Amino acid sequence: MGAISATLLSLLSCGDHLVADKTLYGCTFALIHETLPRFGIHADSIDMTDMTQVKAAIRPDKRSFTLRPLSTPA
Repeated sequence: MGAISATLLSLLSCGDHLVADKTLYGCTFALIHETLPRFGIHADSIDMTDMTQVKAAIRPDKRSFTLRPLSTPA
């Protein structure tokens, strides 16, 4: 978690927008949806296999960062 936190916090700034896969590991999901908003970084969790959702999540007026799925098998 330290590496993921450090990477996201060094690449993203207040006002940035993160697009992440909805199947992320629980702690990563919590970081993205609970911690990053405190820094003004907002995120959408989407199904990365659905290109309609991917296109809809990317905001032209914001910087977007796409995170590969880091999920564990169900």
